[in-house]
Amino acid sequence: MTKGMLLVMMDPPAALEEELNAWYDTEHLPERLAVPGIETAIRYVCDSGGPKYLALYDLSSPDILESAPYLAVSGDNFSPWTRRVTATARVHRGACVTLHPSDPSPLLPDSHLQIIRFRDASEKQLPDVLKALDTANTDGQSPAQSRLLSYQLNGIDYLFLLREFHSAAQSPSKIDVFGEAASKIDLCANYRPYA
Repeated sequence: MTKGMLLVMMDPPAALEEELNAWYDTEHLPERLAVPGIETAIRYVCDSGGPKYLALYDLSSPDILESAPYLAVSGDNFSPWTRRVTATARVHRGACVTLHPSDPSPLLPDSHLQIIRFRDASEKQLPDVLKALDTANTDGQSPAQSRLLSYQLNGIDYLFLLREFHSAAQSPSKIDVFGEAASKIDLCANYRPYA
């Protein structure tokens, strides 16, 4: 069965940050982790690039986001607090399908992340991105694990490269390792665990 991931990136206004963090920690993450099939829920804060906050949820299947337990706490069933926070923060949400590896390990709880997003990428660029998946960064640091995901949002196809490191990630290796796909990069950021 294909695994999935839900990614949520947020850039809240400064006045909302304290409330956003309280909401995530006391309501939202516990609520999501109670949904069968959501295996992990981990938050990150940006070191370089952006958006400022990132939350990733390992899903046993992309279909979890259509399940009755998930729908009971999402969309029209959002809590008043969820509605208030998400209405004010700029939210980018992607329901991802895992392309590689076929059965990824869950996110490492203390890992640092590097994300690279390719906008309007097609299957034509997929081999170049897969070839560069585990390429070391410019500092020689190789990822502990990597995965490639895809999602569609507002009619736009995205490839999403997620690389986990045991310590702070540096800039990616030269972008020419991505071949033709390099011209499709629209986001590159490094994150550390939120504490």
